[in-house]
Amino acid sequence: MAHLVVSCDVQFLFKLLAGEIQCEQPNNSLYTFTGNLIIQDQTLPLSPNQLLLRGCSLRNTGHIVGVVVFTGHETKVMMNAMNVPSKRSTLERKLDKLILALFATLFVMCFIGAVGSAIFVNKKYFYLYLESSSEEEGMSQFNPRNRFLVFLLTMFTFITLYSTIIPISLYVSIEMIKFIQSTRFINNDLHMYHYETDTPALARTSNLNEELGQVEYIFSDKTGTLTRNLMEFFKCSIGGVVYGNGVTETEKGIAERRGIKLEENISPNAVRERGFNFDDARLMGGAWRNEPNPDSCKEFFRCLAICHTVLPEGEEFPDKIRYQAASPDESALVIAAKNFGFFFYRRTPTKIYIRESHAEKMDKIQDQSYEILNVLEFNSTRKRQSVVCRYPDGRLVLYSKGADNVIFERLADGSNDIKKVTREHLEQFGSAGLRTLCLAYKELHQEVYESWNEKFIHAKSSLIDREKKLDEVHLILNFGSF
Repeated sequence: MAHLVVSCDVQFLFKLLAGEIQCEQPNNSLYTFTGNLIIQDQTLPLSPNQLLLRGCSLRNTGHIVGVVVFTGHETKVMMNAMNVPSKRSTLERKLDKLILALFATLFVMCFIGAVGSAIFVNKKYFYLYLESSSEEEGMSQFNPRNRFLVFLLTMFTFITLYSTIIPISLYVSIEMIKFIQSTRFINNDLHMYHYETDTPALARTSNLNEELGQVEYIFSDKTGTLTRNLMEFFKCSIGGVVYGNGVTETEKGIAERRGIKLEENISPNAVRERGFNFDDARLMGGAWRNEPNPDSCKEFFRCLAICHTVLPEGEEFPDKIRYQAASPDESALVIAAKNFGFFFYRRTPTKIYIRESHAEKMDKIQDQSYEILNVLEFNSTRKRQSVVCRYPDGRLVLYSKGADNVIFERLADGSNDIKKVTREHLEQFGSAGLRTLCLAYKELHQEVYESWNEKFIHAKSSLIDREKKLDEVHLILNFGSF
């Protein structure tokens, strides 16, 4: 439990501000936080979105009013701190085992030799003058009367003589070779140079050079590991109609193996932007209003522009604005909505502003503000993201996007023909190497929404099993029965 204390340049504005924070015990989970802010007889739920971790930087705001919840070694970052494991290659591990084996061999050789020397020394070997040498030097290495001393001194002698079998210079030679590989080859490799950002390869350590040289196969999914984490809006299916004339590399490869040559029919006026690689004159420039399903197209674009957690930066112009998104696919979808004429340009804690072109009629541009009532964020359990918004005319609409199996099982009964065709389109997109996402929407009744919202607020304010209770409430929100 933490008590709220405010101290800043505008302290006089908060003289009467007093509250209490109830939160979970310190833990090392960076992506979860459960707490409530009790202020002015109101209980406001706190989530990871209201938590600033140690070392964070403020963006999109000039200042904040906050309270320190965890300090010192109880901060999440400090509780996650651990010793960095040493990365050692297979060659180094084998070399270490070889050196240990050589040390063991050296010790055995010296031990056997020292034991044999202690047994060998005897006065009967008069021609060696062992006794006379021991009398002259007092404590000789070959004194027959002190065989233990003979054993120790001979042991050290043999270690000195046989130490050359330990290849200490081998370590130095290997490190020099690795250093030359890093500085002269890896750092100057033109195949590892990124032209767009003028970034050459930089070897920060030379421990794993030989491991990289032995890589033959790379096993990866298609979510960004091999695609530089760059997502582009390429094709879409709206109301059972496929839009997008582009051809993927996967489709080209399949066609080449079959002896067929595919050519892209790209329009000379096609829009090219990072995150948007779509070309179809049927949707661009407001032409979607002439399609057989203009209402579905309009809701599709609005869903792209509203159902997200993207933050805009820069000037409120399509060619100057930048989007900060939690994932590249969210950014690509918002950029696609902008190019389709639904330009998201501003966000406040409760509203989202969109400049819509051709939404009501051709050649008409208007700024619309939508009140965001609830945001149900994406997680691995729900596999979808949903937003409940209120239109300027008071209508309540639920927009959702997520995995196809999760969205399809929550759709209302009916329209089986469109469902069947859309599933076929999803299979085509997947076969072409595209990452697929389904969008859906539904208008909500005020009474039903208020009943659900009470349950949602109660679950969101719970300090015990909050995530479980939220998932149970989220399950109620679907397109079939709601």
